[in-house]
Amino acid sequence: MQKNGSGARLAVIWVAAVAAFATIVGAAVVLFTVVTAPSAVPTATPTNDNQRAVIATVEAFIEAWREEDCAAYLVITTQREQEEAGITDCASFDARASAFSAIVADAEIVVTDVRGPEYQYTVETRERYLVQRDPDGVSLSEPQHVVVEYAYDVVPHDDQWAIYWWFESRDCGYWSSALTTTRGGGGCVLGDLYS
Repeated sequence: MQKNGSGARLAVIWVAAVAAFATIVGAAVVLFTVVTAPSAVPTATPTNDNQRAVIATVEAFIEAWREEDCAAYLVITTQREQEEAGITDCASFDARASAFSAIVADAEIVVTDVRGPEYQYTVETRERYLVQRDPDGVSLSEPQHVVVEYAYDVVPHDDQWAIYWWFESRDCGYWSSALTTTRGGGGCVLGDLYS
């Protein structure tokens, strides 16, 4: 009978040792995650209805590109923007949006700033894309995460807000015409959304 008591005691010690080990490993994983986690990009908090509306306009613009939605694009952009971009009809939009979709997969968008008076706002974003193809359309052996910083000028237009102008707000280290407008100084870099 004493052997059964020793076996039970050994089992309890074994379970306690495994539990202690699991707790230590779990704590190490949590500590590693906290220490190595990227610092968050500051996000803009809208303070009035106009700021909320212009942010919604920028989000709708980005969604129009993602969804290849020409009708939405034409409604939320000014004629000036359409002419500057060379996208004045659905045929030209569809070709560009299709090229964008072929190169880019996932997208994460963070609004980093919104500022301006009542008649025009500038919304700045940091956008992270998973690029699947090179500029010639050849599949990459490993997709690359690319972070692009854009600025969007948003103005009142036909009783709503519309994109008046948009451009990269930082020097671009990437080569994809699908992600650059060639209007600004560039704004895309290989890397992390939060770096």
